[in-house]
Amino acid sequence: MTNTKKLILISNSLMLFIAGCFGNSQKQALQPREEVKVAAPVVEVYFEYPGYGEKWAGPKPFVMHVNAREAGTVQVNLLDPKWAEENKVPLSGRLPAQENQKPPLTTEQVRDELKNLEKEITDAKLEQQECLYPVHVRLVRSQGVVTEYKACRGQKGWPVLVSQMVSRYLEYL
Repeated sequence: MTNTKKLILISNSLMLFIAGCFGNSQKQALQPREEVKVAAPVVEVYFEYPGYGEKWAGPKPFVMHVNAREAGTVQVNLLDPKWAEENKVPLSGRLPAQENQKPPLTTEQVRDELKNLEKEITDAKLEQQECLYPVHVRLVRSQGVVTEYKACRGQKGWPVLVSQMVSRYLEYL
């Protein structure tokens, strides 16, 4: 390559570089698309209180699944049916049927409670710590996204709300 060809190549490259620098100071031609992202509602939850296992003394594992995916029906299930049998309230301690009437759980009501739980969890600033009695919460959105949270049962904040929700949902088994 001759010197003139090198000089022309360098000058062209320099002009392109300078033009590129001046072009950046103007407004971009392509703007990023701004979309309003509305989060899908939480329609299922798994409340888990892990136990110690078979060979250790202590509470057994407890997992409750609450499903409010379909409109009008709410399903409350325990993943270990033996737990419900072992922890039943004796008949002598129950109220008569006419005094024990509870309004049924509605999908909207449960979804609102799950929305409030998620807000409580995301707003909380709980310290990560090791504990003997953990609580795990898995929230499932209608689109299938699963988010898991962990804390200790004795902590203030959302673990207390989880305990209250589990106690309430146990009445609907």
